[in-house]
Amino acid sequence: MPNQPTASSKIFSVLVADDDSNFRATLGRVLRRLDCEIVEAGDGLEAQRRMTEKIAVAVIDLEMPRATGRDFLAYAKKRFPDTPVIILSGRGNVSQIVRLMEDGAFWYLEKPFEPEELVALITRAWSHYELQKSNRMYRSGLRNSGLTPFVSSSPVMADLLLKIEKLCELDSTVLLTGETGTGKSSIARLIHQKSKRSEEPFVTINCAAVPRDLLESELFGHEKGAFTGAHAARAGSVEVADRGTLFLDEIGDLPLELQPKLLSFLQDGRYRRVGGAVEHIADARVIVATNRDLESMCRERLFREDLYFRVNVLSLQIPPLRSRREDILPLANQVLARIAASRHKGKYSLSTTAQSSMLAHEWPGNVRELENVLERATAFAEGSVLEEKDLGMTQPTPAPEASETRFISLDGLSLEEIEEIAIKNALQACKGNKTQVAKALGISQKSVYNKMLKFGL
Repeated sequence: MPNQPTASSKIFSVLVADDDSNFRATLGRVLRRLDCEIVEAGDGLEAQRRMTEKIAVAVIDLEMPRATGRDFLAYAKKRFPDTPVIILSGRGNVSQIVRLMEDGAFWYLEKPFEPEELVALITRAWSHYELQKSNRMYRSGLRNSGLTPFVSSSPVMADLLLKIEKLCELDSTVLLTGETGTGKSSIARLIHQKSKRSEEPFVTINCAAVPRDLLESELFGHEKGAFTGAHAARAGSVEVADRGTLFLDEIGDLPLELQPKLLSFLQDGRYRRVGGAVEHIADARVIVATNRDLESMCRERLFREDLYFRVNVLSLQIPPLRSRREDILPLANQVLARIAASRHKGKYSLSTTAQSSMLAHEWPGNVRELENVLERATAFAEGSVLEEKDLGMTQPTPAPEASETRFISLDGLSLEEIEEIAIKNALQACKGNKTQVAKALGISQKSVYNKMLKFGL
């Protein structure tokens, strides 16, 4: 049975279509290193049926029964123009590859190929998808109808937008900080779109999503033969972003060994491809974002202090949604208008009780959580007026009374015992999610596993 798309925390979805079930299973194992949802199809027609707006990248075999990869490409380019399509084939020639690229294929990959090559290609295709989607939304009629990318009814958001207007005129590096889901990537795009570089590329890399061993190649590119699977030279994101903007999301997850190379590029715009001796120059404005405390990471030697000072030239703290409650209902109405437009519906609205519920909610997932709640509510609501029950939000658990609060005394405990308590408590609070535990404690995921092994957890 093909994998069914589920509502999960996966970063993006990939459609894999091939009539060889063993090959699909192999691709599935390869793609597990990416935090993505895999949707399978056994032939061209099934691939067309399983293609939806949620698919960020399509990986399609060229020769399939019922409909070929070329048939799927024509279908996808017409119905889902933002989704990059990667074509796979066991045999091909130059003229065939040229025709596929002219027809709109994102890339052509000949079998057999190295797993790292496909992972890097899908990561790059996903960045392209995010860019296309962002640009399409920005240019859409929503802007002309008075809907702006950000709601600024609250003083704190109005002040933030005023700062954005000022720094858009500059070329200095920008550091965006704030909780997950506050809209850091959207603000980075807004800065680019309002800058003098707006007509040039906006290139995104999520430092936490790209496998560690491929991140340098993704950033700076590589030369042919630089590593196993590097069958041809490839430009990196720095090169693609020349004269435009490079957005590095989750900069706190950038490996320490790569940080000096990024620092060198930020200082003079010079870099070398992996496996290359030639020095290249790129003029890209850099915007970075993180939900981690970089100053604390510097003290713990998890982030270079000189790199921190280099990226923290112009900094913006993005406020959480709970600290700007005046924006919740206007933002909800904006999201509902966007959903209605995308589904060609008349109008969605919130009942009085639904509005009260939204205002009372703490929104730990911030704007992203609000968008997900409304997407789900509009999908299953019986009418155009959303009721409280349609939102499906659980109210936050009230804090315990002072008399009920448990305090753990650390007196007399060794440093190792305190460390074990911290790991146990973090695992319980994060429900066993090792990535969240690492972020909560400000350590690497590898350290979490080592400490769990050490304490037998």
